[in-house]
Amino acid sequence: MPAYFFDSSAIVKFYIAETGTTWVRSFTDSEDNIIHVSGLARVETVSALTRRLRRSDITQGEFNEACDDLQQDFATQYRTVALTEEIIEDAAALARKHGVRAYDA
Repeated sequence: MPAYFFDSSAIVKFYIAETGTTWVRSFTDSEDNIIHVSGLARVETVSALTRRLRRSDITQGEFNEACDDLQQDFATQYRTVALTEEIIEDAAALARKHGVRAYDA
């Protein structure tokens, strides 16, 4: 079973059509694929959706639908990865070595 880890920039593409949406959705076409996410990704995704609403990129209705779908998917579709001390240490090492942003690490 293929497994993938998606950050909020990938997750938002499930709910709002933008560059990369088709590619990201191709990973969920197969029910055999497992999508792992950080618990913080839900907050980050809602924040990204809110920014798009405030910029008038999406309507209030699209925003509400996306947030409702996101909540449902976090409850039923995504496997949430708990942020353990080991994961935090590994992320800090990645950030230090590669200069990636905190949530990308």
